[in-house]
Amino acid sequence: TGLIVETSDGRQAISQANDSARQIVWRCAESAPGGGEDFANDPAATLTVSGHLRWIRHETATPFKQAVFHLGMISIGRWGRGLVRSVLQRRLIAPRKTCPVRLTRRFEFTEDEADPSKCRVIDQIELLDRRLQIRRLGFTSDLQAAYTAAANVYQQSVLTQWTDFGELVDELNRRRRVTIVRTLGQAVRTDTPFDSNTTSVERCDIEFC
Repeated sequence: TGLIVETSDGRQAISQANDSARQIVWRCAESAPGGGEDFANDPAATLTVSGHLRWIRHETATPFKQAVFHLGMISIGRWGRGLVRSVLQRRLIAPRKTCPVRLTRRFEFTEDEADPSKCRVIDQIELLDRRLQIRRLGFTSDLQAAYTAAANVYQQSVLTQWTDFGELVDELNRRRRVTIVRTLGQAVRTDTPFDSNTTSVERCDIEFC
């Protein structure tokens, strides 16, 4: 699931955008702390991905835009198909500029046989601009932010409800950071630092699977 935020001025940003600048750290089981007899109490392996969200906009056609598009297609477009494609990709498909919101997602794969989930997902959301204020915050189930020929086709997952974290908005705006921990069958929301011992402050009644 991806993160989507809406700022107080109505702009939207998402984490579901191709970005080769994201930082990726993989820690295998051999490098996990306490790798001996206490190995079951530590993550067997972790995968951490960190990067900025990207601004998106929902551009729609207007009579003026449509007229300009047709004029361009019967003139420049007849010989410059590559140029037309490049312009359309930049306006409708390619990710926008980076947003001053950083998402760090860590997957922890455990070896604890008593834990049926075997995996825990820790999301840390940080606001990097003091002037930025968030109005809405949530996780998407099936979001297609960029228009493509195969966008918005029907599949069963489009009926899955998004996860709204509206109750964390005020805390995020105040502390500039929140941490959300999810496992199979439960979600735990916290405001503790990412690298500290996370403690549960509330359980969510939505199951993650």
